[in-house]
Amino acid sequence: MADGNLDETTTKNLRDGALTITDGTGVPNTITVPFVDGDFSWSRKQNVIAVFDRGTFSHFRQGDQELVTWSFTCKYNQLYSQNGDDESAYEALWQEENASAWTTVTDGDANETDVYCVDLELTVTNAKDAATETMKIEEAVILDSSFAEGDEYNTLSMSGIAGCVAPTVGGAAAP
Repeated sequence: MADGNLDETTTKNLRDGALTITDGTGVPNTITVPFVDGDFSWSRKQNVIAVFDRGTFSHFRQGDQELVTWSFTCKYNQLYSQNGDDESAYEALWQEENASAWTTVTDGDANETDVYCVDLELTVTNAKDAATETMKIEEAVILDSSFAEGDEYNTLSMSGIAGCVAPTVGGAAAP
């Protein structure tokens, strides 16, 4: 990245990132997901149709758009926040308990959804000069959450789909 926002010679890892969940209220509710394993992932895909002419490849055609998928795992401390704690990631993604008043995010187009959506944003900070790069997954919808016991700690895994075909990248030059 030649613009100098991030150190080009140092790779980034789970220690450099913070994952936030934001809703769509005027002054957004936001939480930073605690105890994240550092395995936040997203996937961008392209749907291409191979066209054949009597069994011989002819050319490619653009297929339907593919939506971004996402997932992350965090160390389990509680599903529902207690004693005035901030909302948990579970509550914020499922719009339950302390996050039941959170509102869906919208992008302002005519194709709004009746499914609750949030924005997910991973901020990667360069320890050298504190420059940041962000990857925002817009209109994220949770499809699955699963709990697993562990010897060292229990985990809560969450995954879903988003209403975008690519993350919005900020702070550094997008490829």
